[in-house]
Amino acid sequence: MGGSMTLPVYSHGLHERQVTFGEGFVSTKTGLFIPETMSKRVQYGPKPLAIDLFSGAGGFSVGVIQAGFRVVAALDNWELAVLTYLHNLATFPVNTHFVETGDHDRLDKALEAQMKLDTQAGVASMPLAGHGWISTTEYEGVPHFWFGDIRKVSGAEILKELGLERGDIDLVVGGPPCQGFSVGGKRNIMDPRNSLVFEFARLVLEIWPKSFCMENVPGIRSMKTPEGWPVMDAFCRLISDGGWASFNALQTYMGQSPERKAAFRADGGESKPGKKKAKGVEEKQASFAI
Repeated sequence: MGGSMTLPVYSHGLHERQVTFGEGFVSTKTGLFIPETMSKRVQYGPKPLAIDLFSGAGGFSVGVIQAGFRVVAALDNWELAVLTYLHNLATFPVNTHFVETGDHDRLDKALEAQMKLDTQAGVASMPLAGHGWISTTEYEGVPHFWFGDIRKVSGAEILKELGLERGDIDLVVGGPPCQGFSVGGKRNIMDPRNSLVFEFARLVLEIWPKSFCMENVPGIRSMKTPEGWPVMDAFCRLISDGGWASFNALQTYMGQSPERKAAFRADGGESKPGKKKAKGVEEKQASFAI
């Protein structure tokens, strides 16, 4: 429940305007007033917030959770991996968002097939969300999961369902498949996997996290697009053109040891969501974590 009071404020001359003291603030259970935008984050607790794209069975999420983050959402399109993820890492109940109409039936069929295999193996219990690994720990489960084609999901949609704003998420992680590319850049140009690494870049820009971590797929620095562009050059250019960080800062790190993870955090500068850097402005500095 919010609270405010209206006060007269005088400007130069004879003009008077009314402002509201406390406007944009809400009261907490303790009686303290905090910014409304902050109250949306509070619902998930004090930990930094993360989203896992291309989550697979949940290995990346487990590491992020154990590192002290609260994973609030994940996304994947592989039925069996999703069932594993939901069982081991989700809350109960979990908010499952089906990207397309047929995705609900697709996941149901996979669940039925798995239950049949379990029955044949003598396992009588039905797999339930949040009843696996996460239930044996002190960690909180993942409350939201998107199942379907990532190319048809927007960052705005994810943030709306989470009740968060662009820039509220602290970390976006993911391991986009890169099998559609090759070192020579000659693989099938129609391979749908060609675009997934760039979908990761798109969602980073739409969600605008404080940092992101992309899996360093073996050989990715040598991979090229069908047009002959190095994949990582194209990826860095997308992030740079979106205003999140400078191309040079991204390239400086991406060109380092291939054993490192492609983890990136941008600090300082005046870059804002959707704001282009003016000519002559010092490039945003970057710090990195392995």
